[in-house]
Amino acid sequence: MIAEKAGVTLPALHYYFDSKEGAYLACAEHIAERMQANLGAATARIAEMLAEEKPSPSQLLETLLGFLDRLTDLFLGAHELDKWLLFIIREQAHPTKAFDILFKRMMSRVAGACTMLVARLLDKPDNDPEVRIRTVALVGQIIFFRTAREAVLRIVGWPDFDDDRLALVKSVLHAQTIASFAANPNSKRRRRA
Repeated sequence: MIAEKAGVTLPALHYYFDSKEGAYLACAEHIAERMQANLGAATARIAEMLAEEKPSPSQLLETLLGFLDRLTDLFLGAHELDKWLLFIIREQAHPTKAFDILFKRMMSRVAGACTMLVARLLDKPDNDPEVRIRTVALVGQIIFFRTAREAVLRIVGWPDFDDDRLALVKSVLHAQTIASFAANPNSKRRRRA
């Protein structure tokens, strides 16, 4: 079936991928490569910014909000992610070698970029459990909109997340993110106040 859908002969498919598992892992590599193409420059900029300068809390927050916006666009906008969603969810539920590829090349980089920003905003080390949990909570709210897309659209009565609807989602996510750091007793702003 795979050879037929790809428009190649079965021996050609076997030559390039050696086995079904090889073809499956190649799919994971492709997804990771495409996600890296979408987010790689943004994660690299965050690392460079944090290494080269001492950004203010407002700069950190703006950078985090911008990165979360990029994730929201990727997860909710019209994108090839639709084709990969079940693959990624299946790997979350039953990890294989493909999950290792997705995690190492994509998920850990996205989490790492967010974690560095959250750590600086909380004035804590990036391996602190609270930093890690807050990072997962921030990214998780975006992922929920994607994985529960149909339920969310029905709950809000929308046909899709296009245009003004996507802008509203981002606006609410911004407000929640800002509020979560404003309420932080360890934040630099609160200590100075």
